[in-house]
Amino acid sequence: MGPMPLLLPLLGLLAGIAAAVFYGDCPQWIPWTVMAVGVGVLFTRFTRVGLTIVALGAGYVSYICHQPTPAPSYGKHHFEGEVLSIKEGISSGRHATVRVVKLDSCECKPFKIEIFLLSLLPEVNAGEEVAFTAKLKPMEMPQPIPDVIDFGRNARLKGSVGRAIVAPEQFQVLGPAPGVNAWMLRTNAHLRDRIYESKLNSTASVMLCAMLLGDSSAIDTETREIYSSSGLAHILALSGLHVGLIIMVISCMFWPLYVGLHNRTRLILVMLALWGYVWLTGFSPSVTRAAVMGTVYMLSRLFERESFPLNSLFLAAIIILLIQPNDLFSISFQLSFAAVGGIILFFPLLDGFDRWEQPRLWKLASYPALSISAMILTGPLAACYFNSFPIMFLLANILVVPLVPVLVGLGAFYLLMLVIGIDPAWFATIINWSADGIEWVARFTSSFSWATIDNIYWSEWFVAILIALLVGFAVSARLRKWIVAGGFAVVTISLCIAYAMHPTDYSDEEPKAYVFAEERCVNIILTSPGKCSMFTTAKLAVERVEEREKLARSLKVYLGKRAIDTITMIPHADSVRFDDVTLLNGQFKLPEGTKLLVLGNRFKPLDSIKSYSEQVDSIIIAPALNRRYVRFLENRKLKEASSPRQ
Repeated sequence: MGPMPLLLPLLGLLAGIAAAVFYGDCPQWIPWTVMAVGVGVLFTRFTRVGLTIVALGAGYVSYICHQPTPAPSYGKHHFEGEVLSIKEGISSGRHATVRVVKLDSCECKPFKIEIFLLSLLPEVNAGEEVAFTAKLKPMEMPQPIPDVIDFGRNARLKGSVGRAIVAPEQFQVLGPAPGVNAWMLRTNAHLRDRIYESKLNSTASVMLCAMLLGDSSAIDTETREIYSSSGLAHILALSGLHVGLIIMVISCMFWPLYVGLHNRTRLILVMLALWGYVWLTGFSPSVTRAAVMGTVYMLSRLFERESFPLNSLFLAAIIILLIQPNDLFSISFQLSFAAVGGIILFFPLLDGFDRWEQPRLWKLASYPALSISAMILTGPLAACYFNSFPIMFLLANILVVPLVPVLVGLGAFYLLMLVIGIDPAWFATIINWSADGIEWVARFTSSFSWATIDNIYWSEWFVAILIALLVGFAVSARLRKWIVAGGFAVVTISLCIAYAMHPTDYSDEEPKAYVFAEERCVNIILTSPGKCSMFTTAKLAVERVEEREKLARSLKVYLGKRAIDTITMIPHADSVRFDDVTLLNGQFKLPEGTKLLVLGNRFKPLDSIKSYSEQVDSIIIAPALNRRYVRFLENRKLKEASSPRQ
């Protein structure tokens, strides 16, 4: 494994970030004092201890300093800013991330918001300046119901502090945004358009945009599920595998310098081109990690020094977390580092053949060993975040091994030819065959009913302990301390068996009601053991179906843990019985004995509201409720459980 001098500084950095997460309100002088003490210790013989203390303080300061700038105010405003990313939504609309620089025509401290454009027009790309008028609201936070999926998590991790819905007549494209970063965003969009306009088929175009440019917005939900079930989800994400192939393509471009005995010049140019490519693709954690490790390797060759992969991995983590500490909590960061860490630790244990004495056997065993070693640490994370494990991952990865280099390597050369105006049909045909082959493998391996193990609900703490035990086993085995490794193995197996034999029992949960105040309606979820029902104030039948599907996606884990197949819609009727929760024309009798009145589009007669208001404890007001009803309720001084109008 080699020396690992950066392990302790990395642990110190992680501890500093964790301290900032849980104790972020401590006086600012404390972390700076910690860093000063660490600098003092650096000048003693305890250099590594001093470096670790400095990293501890730096992690705390970095996390506090990189917290997103809050929005000056919420409500209806006129915004001007730069589009950072944009993708089409499920319906006829687009989601975009905008970096706002002007609020109501006055310059402000830049902050990020998420907007939803209600139309596909006007056309806009990343890197362009836009202006729009909309009502800004805080970012959605997880609902109070247990195990709800937080779809706004990634946006908040990237620094977005608000959300807004923008009508097309209130949206205007001002032109290209200034700056090198905006030019890179526009270049990425231009290359994407060239790919889609080429002779490639739709499958190859979508794959190349994802593999080369990091743009996976065109990949639909069904395709993502197919690749996830087959264990090939990493193929559709710009990861270290693709960056390694890109480095090979760049090296081939500068190969004449190697022939001309200018190898150092070639390495410098390859590193510069590599980081230009990282900038072009948006500095995602997986790409940055691969670029840092590749740069360390090339610098070691440049200065004729030996590099150690595990230490390079630690360096990549330190650099990324110092620049963007929130990446520690992103799924892509965790999966990327877990995959590479698993390969470094477990690959030598799984491929027992000598590379030089038995090259053919080593190469033959390397393909399955590489896939298994990467899956050992990423599998628990995937089970935690996606609640499934792909059984066919090994076969699928072995089958696509010869296709991915062809697709990425030739795709990179093909993209360069498109830039200079050349679009050879025979070149596109080879790329199409490769993309279709990968697609066929994914669909074939995911077509079996037993292709995945579903309904895996591991807690984050259990996964963290499991990964720590697996790492301990690998390190002990690599150091040939077999008794210690055996101890780690026994503890790991015992922990998994104990966790599987003691699942959480939800059969004794009491019936509950959860209120979701949405943009256009109010939704109420009623739960009891083995059942989940929903009442919505949405007026149209199609809107009620959309609301149910949206809540079903959010409550996927909640329903799965409790073995509930579907959410039952409560019709807009006079009387519906749901266990001990009674619905009477919009009135609920909750398990605790309180009564709840839901006022929506269907409940308009004022006399009926007056009769109900004498009996209820709380009232929920739907967005479409007539204003005179609100005045009536305010006069009665009734407690409002939720009012989207406020």
